[in-house]
Amino acid sequence: MSFADLGLACKTSDYNAMRQKCGTPGYVDPDIFWGYEFSPKSDIFSLGSVFFNLATQFYLFSGDDSKEILHNNKTKNPLGYAPKHCKNISKDAVDLLKMMICPR
Repeated sequence: MSFADLGLACKTSDYNAMRQKCGTPGYVDPDIFWGYEFSPKSDIFSLGSVFFNLATQFYLFSGDDSKEILHNNKTKNPLGYAPKHCKNISKDAVDLLKMMICPR
């Protein structure tokens, strides 16, 4: 069983490890902050964040330090502001990105 975001992925048979909150600021699925367990959706969100970086040259969640990035990750809905950075990518790519970073 794997857990965490892409930067912290590891294999474990310890179910309790799946319940620990961890992740790289700006890439961890915000649902983790709200009590949801890690799932394939968490990995899809992290990939969506990387995709956003590559496609727009912006970070999905930014800030001056890790604390601010984590705060923005927890409190801001990326669907509210991410599309404005997507003007130079195809509609299909924007649609895919929206599905990847969509909150629960």
